[in-house]
Amino acid sequence: MSVERKSRMGHWVLIGFVVVAIAAFVVFRGKPIGFENGDKPHETLDVARSVELKNDAIALMENWQFDLATEKLSELETLLPNEPLVRRNRAIAAVLAVSPEGIDKSREREAYERGYTRAVEAVEKLLTAEPELPIAHLLAARLAEHQGDSRKVVDHLEKAAQFSKGVAAFEAEVFLAAQLGQDPELDARGTAALKRAAKSNPDNLWVLSELMVAQVAGKEMDSKETVARM
Repeated sequence: MSVERKSRMGHWVLIGFVVVAIAAFVVFRGKPIGFENGDKPHETLDVARSVELKNDAIALMENWQFDLATEKLSELETLLPNEPLVRRNRAIAAVLAVSPEGIDKSREREAYERGYTRAVEAVEKLLTAEPELPIAHLLAARLAEHQGDSRKVVDHLEKAAQFSKGVAAFEAEVFLAAQLGQDPELDARGTAALKRAAKSNPDNLWVLSELMVAQVAGKEMDSKETVARM
């Protein structure tokens, strides 16, 4: 695979991930500190500290200080252990903290290892609590990328696509990740993901063009039909 194509794939992945994070935090920003999920009653909870931690985490996230945001969210989760948005956003921040955008692991190896362990714990907790949450599987796929486990990456991305009911962005992630695996079986799964995306998003030219290229490379007769749709 060409360097240009890898760069383009990484660009897609980064955009998709940041959009997910921003979307989650937009919801989180407007979420009141609540007790409907079994958290501590009002009189025993430090409401002022909870609000402060939430606002600090949002500000840190917006400034790409993911490691510090994770610390704030970890403390907030001790106050609101049953709040889904806190749990989700802690996992997002923890994974971003060990991404290339969050740390230079070649220079800060020990910090990276600590951050990675923290991210694994946060994502595993999220998957246990919400096993059908698409974002949880997207985050798990990101962590699998750190280990170079292409099959596990694709497994989690396929689950993200499945639980999102075929959102094109997740299907595209499956395709892009499958290409990096250098594995014919993964290539087939990637092409299948594009076909699903094309079916649910028939006007998406990126999906159609990538599907056409994959079909031509695989000498599939359906490539003519895909060309006609473009």
